[in-house]
Amino acid sequence: KDTTSEQREEILISIVQEVRDALDAKGKKAGRYLYLSVRIPAYPEVYSRYGINLEKLAAVPVDIVNASGHYFTDMQMKIAEMRAALPEHVAVYEELQFTNAIGAPVKDDKGKIISWPARRVTDLQQATAAYLAYKRGADGLSAFNYHYYRGTYSQSDVAGTPHEPPFKLFNQLTDMAWLEKQPQHYVAAFIWNTPGIETRPFQKAIKKGENTQIQMDMTPPKGGWTKDGKLRIQGRESLGKTKWRARVNEQELAPAKDVKDIFPNPYDVALGQPEDYRAWVVPAAILKDGVNKVDLYLESGADEAHIFYMDIELP
Repeated sequence: KDTTSEQREEILISIVQEVRDALDAKGKKAGRYLYLSVRIPAYPEVYSRYGINLEKLAAVPVDIVNASGHYFTDMQMKIAEMRAALPEHVAVYEELQFTNAIGAPVKDDKGKIISWPARRVTDLQQATAAYLAYKRGADGLSAFNYHYYRGTYSQSDVAGTPHEPPFKLFNQLTDMAWLEKQPQHYVAAFIWNTPGIETRPFQKAIKKGENTQIQMDMTPPKGGWTKDGKLRIQGRESLGKTKWRARVNEQELAPAKDVKDIFPNPYDVALGQPEDYRAWVVPAAILKDGVNKVDLYLESGADEAHIFYMDIELP
């Protein structure tokens, strides 16, 4: 509040320039060029708030811009917009994380929140995120916080059964020929709203009689989407007797009889119970390459409901 956007840009660029100068001096002694990467939010709409100017960063120069979803694998990063704003010599990397959704808080007997269960990202979800990133212009991927697949000593920090991080995926996530043949599992979910994105999904309860629209960027695999998929929503608590309607790209969806995952999920965190879910059949023919609009409507059964996870599974 005490500085203008231009002043924030000047401060940030001066810091980055100091680092660039130090790397150049070190590189000259070492006899090789040293690369400079900056990790910034993947949402250009907040850049003026933080003094981020992609054109000025490229001129320093920086070599890699790492697009971060702030501790979450977010499939709705603005990779295409960032790529278009940067010259070709600056690479854009998308950051993958161990989690993509935060479930209902766990409280002690006094009502104090002691942990926020973090859904783990499955291999297929990571592959879907990677494929979409490449199709939108990313040059590469980075991995952050993958060690949290193992959990921590404190269950209040990262709850759940420990698993080894999916390091085996790394070679496959750089293989476009492999990625374009995979089924897809898109996710939009409640995550910490940093750095304050107005369009973050599920930041507030959905009220009865209210339509909530979630925009999901999607891109078809090689050969296109050929089989119908499934749209699911998951509440923080049981959805009980609530009745819902759902549309995708303005087409009303038929309810699905089975709310279970189409794809296997080896992780046991924040999966809830069947009564926490609602599901619908998504005809492959109504999906498009680009932004797909998902409309959710709470008809009855409760005055409001907190949805924290939504996915579209495409065999």
